[in-house]
Amino acid sequence: MAGVLEIVRDAVSAGAPTTGEMLIEGIHECFTLEDPWLDNEPLKSCIPEGTYVVAYQISTRFGCEMPRLLGVPGRMGILIHPGNTDADTTGCILVGQKRLGVDLLNSKIAFGAFLTWFESVGYQASVTIRTNTYSPLSMDSF
Repeated sequence: MAGVLEIVRDAVSAGAPTTGEMLIEGIHECFTLEDPWLDNEPLKSCIPEGTYVVAYQISTRFGCEMPRLLGVPGRMGILIHPGNTDADTTGCILVGQKRLGVDLLNSKIAFGAFLTWFESVGYQASVTIRTNTYSPLSMDSF
């Protein structure tokens, strides 16, 4: 049985790191951090919105199997991995238990919890990446 992930971003821009939240089966799992949007430039940009396969494959960077997004147009080597700041990502998705501004905290703990879930679904999942479109009602609406 394949698992279902969703990454809901707070906002996407060229001028700031991309923050968000990972949901597993619709429930908050952790926070995420990606690069700014730089026109999908490999190793420098956050990932385009869409639905992708997540597979467990060998990473030459980490020297072990890691969750990897497949089918991202014009991109390869996009991993989900621990890290605390946008300096720790080269076009990948970082995970952390907490946020301090745009930085993530307890990333190894969050990654371990994610891997436990990923193993429980047979290392097969899909991820939908989208930007939050919620905007609070103004007080003038009442």
